[in-house]
Amino acid sequence: MVFGAIGVPPERSRTVYADGEPVRAEDVDDPFRRGLLTLARATSRADRAWLEEIIPALEAKAEAEAEAEAEAEAEDTADTIRR
Repeated sequence: MVFGAIGVPPERSRTVYADGEPVRAEDVDDPFRRGLLTLARATSRADRAWLEEIIPALEAKAEAEAEAEAEAEAEDTADTIRR
């Protein structure tokens, strides 16, 4: 999977803990803390969605560029041999 290639674990990670246990936004009474946790979750999901979209596009672009470069080299070599 894409995430393994870039070092991002596919499982959901939590960075906020209370008494050694992960804290979920739904379990927080303070509306501001709940808001921060909700925003962090949404940001994480958006980041992952963007990575899932952009990495394959970048890989395809790099592959196409490598193929074009290889073709250009082959043409240069063929031209050199013909001379």
